[in-house]
Amino acid sequence: KGMLTESTLVIEQKGVDATPWKNRLHVIMAANADWVVPASHDERRYAVFDVLGDRIGDRAYFGALHAELANGGLAAMLHDLQRVDLSGWHPRQIVHTEALRQQKERSLDPKHEWWLELLQAGMLPYATLNRPDVANATDLIDRARHQVPKMRDTSIQAFGRFLRGQGCDGYHTRSGTVWRFPPLKEARKAWERKFGTWLWDEDFTEWRTKSVDTPSNPSHPSQAVTAM
Repeated sequence: KGMLTESTLVIEQKGVDATPWKNRLHVIMAANADWVVPASHDERRYAVFDVLGDRIGDRAYFGALHAELANGGLAAMLHDLQRVDLSGWHPRQIVHTEALRQQKERSLDPKHEWWLELLQAGMLPYATLNRPDVANATDLIDRARHQVPKMRDTSIQAFGRFLRGQGCDGYHTRSGTVWRFPPLKEARKAWERKFGTWLWDEDFTEWRTKSVDTPSNPSHPSQAVTAM
């Protein structure tokens, strides 16, 4: 991240002490991987775009393109770019694209990855028909560890702190600790305030539940770029 945004870079020449140099990097990356950049929820360094593949193997298209580059095309493009009206534009203005959203999703930490799956499903594990917004603490963490293996070492305390950070309320009952979740619509809006506009699989506004409740069971099967 520092290579993209810091004004200086530390350069260590062979046999010479490390020296700060003015950062003149202009980074463009092309990749075929699904995960390309570590995009945070408020990512401002990368402008990410999907490139269509309909020109793959089109030799006539690329032949004409290279001929243009070799015969004044580079100078002509520079001429046009230098005359683009940039009034009102700021380099910190984030370019929100679907490709950037996908990079954010692939960069999620384990707890946020689980939380996103929960918001997408719109259903809490083993919630009752009359309380679809309430779930048992043990059921929640067991299901989280099952869905996201990287959470297997997450403690109950850390898990509870995370739930409170998402607007959940925990309290004790005779059957154990339970968590009450905020309305699904509000939880999704809170996610979008943090991560930007999101693509939801279904347009649910309230937590759903199965018609038949299932007793708690940990073994129960799971419910259904350019750098700026």
